[in-house]
Amino acid sequence: MESRLEKSTVTGERLVYHYTSAAGAFGIISSGKIWCPSVYYMNDRQEGIYARSVAHQCANILLKASAPEVRTAFTVELQRQLERTDDAGAFAVCFSEAGDLLSQWRGYGGNGGFSLGFGIEALSQAASRIGMQVKKVLYKNDEQIVALLPIVKSFMSSFDFSILGNREKIGDIFLPLARAIAAESAWMKDAAFSEEREWRLCALPYSNDNAEVSYILRSGLIVPTVVFDLYVGQKSIGKRELRDHCLRNYFVGPGSDRHQQLFAISGLLRKMNWYTEGGGTSRAPLK
Repeated sequence: MESRLEKSTVTGERLVYHYTSAAGAFGIISSGKIWCPSVYYMNDRQEGIYARSVAHQCANILLKASAPEVRTAFTVELQRQLERTDDAGAFAVCFSEAGDLLSQWRGYGGNGGFSLGFGIEALSQAASRIGMQVKKVLYKNDEQIVALLPIVKSFMSSFDFSILGNREKIGDIFLPLARAIAAESAWMKDAAFSEEREWRLCALPYSNDNAEVSYILRSGLIVPTVVFDLYVGQKSIGKRELRDHCLRNYFVGPGSDRHQQLFAISGLLRKMNWYTEGGGTSRAPLK
């Protein structure tokens, strides 16, 4: 599906939207930060491991001319080593190209939630300071293979297949490949999710005891997360100096109090001295 990103009417930036509950929106605005949980804790149970199947496809492509026993031994070892990264997955927060999408309200915003519209360029500026990235999620299998094939190919070009039976050596040799694939896992999803038109702000894989990792309680689970500071500078509007946290606009989700919530979030943003270009209410027919 081709990108159809909305743009800011003031800055011209491309916009992506983060759907969240009222509690989530309040937390983001009151702190100036957004939480990037481990991909293993997202709604899709295949998050963080879907890319492994693509890596196997790449290995089979590259080993097509190899003996069957070599191909089998390598792919079995590849799976074993990829599972070693279960405690060191990527951390990401999700955005959609659509600011008022019914399926997103159902899945993430709920009754009375919000979608917060952020400028991609501003997000990327903030992310680059700490080694994070903003990228579009790939849903097409051929695009996913194109992304992973160079990684697997580079590894295999220098790999000594004679060590496949040597347990002492093989773990350390495979680990860089496993980590590289784990890093790419945040940008790949099954085509069934393509309607979401998703982008992600993503941190590189960290082990759960890394100093960058914090912990939050969400839906009864202890969730590893990386906290991202949205602040990128000041904006002068007339005589006012406002704080720029990459937010450009916002929608109040479906619900009986949507107009009151629009007044409330507008007041909160003014009180916190945030720059925005205004907001509106959803037209989605969610009951």
